[in-house]
Amino acid sequence: MTTDGGIVVTGTGGVDVQPDVVHADLGVTVSGPDLSEALPAAEQGLARIRDGLLERGVDRSDLRTTQTSIWHEDRTTDAGEPAPSRVHVRLGLRAVLRDVAASGGQVHAALADGGPVARIDSLTFGISEPAQAQAQARAAAFADARRRAEQYADLAGRALGAVVAVHEGGSDVVPGLPKARAFAAASMPVEGGEQTVGASVTVHWDWADGAGA
Repeated sequence: MTTDGGIVVTGTGGVDVQPDVVHADLGVTVSGPDLSEALPAAEQGLARIRDGLLERGVDRSDLRTTQTSIWHEDRTTDAGEPAPSRVHVRLGLRAVLRDVAASGGQVHAALADGGPVARIDSLTFGISEPAQAQAQARAAAFADARRRAEQYADLAGRALGAVVAVHEGGSDVVPGLPKARAFAAASMPVEGGEQTVGASVTVHWDWADGAGA
């Protein structure tokens, strides 16, 4: 966009980064005739998962309880008569796994430790220290804005002057497709792939000659 006071251009930039952490959401689901039976069984299953992760090098500070759900199910027979109710307990645990290569084995073993009540909700990848990539993405976005502004200035027969204002548009981490690296342990394959750290910036340049458009 050109103005009487120069030109305003938005640039974008991105940096591909290989994730270095895995967020694993694990848990247990137990059903029983009453809470006094279902809840201890769920607690024991979750404890086995937690202890298994600790034994395999996961730091206790990287473990966090995420879910505690208890609900009753009223049931009937095929004939429509009341049947004994059931109690369902679901407990969740989130683990931050800082060795991507070992994470598949850690998760697989922890689920085996938890037994038949164990479950896995999701595995997501992250970047533990995104600041450097964000700085590179911002630099790429500003360079993109300058290239665009210089092209428009050239087309208009003008030259860029000083920067008048800069407005940051935000920084995002976008998951990418897996590339090149794949790690497998037992039946739990883990592919880290790459993530794109992106940024956008809007820059207002004055014209070099200071004259209006």
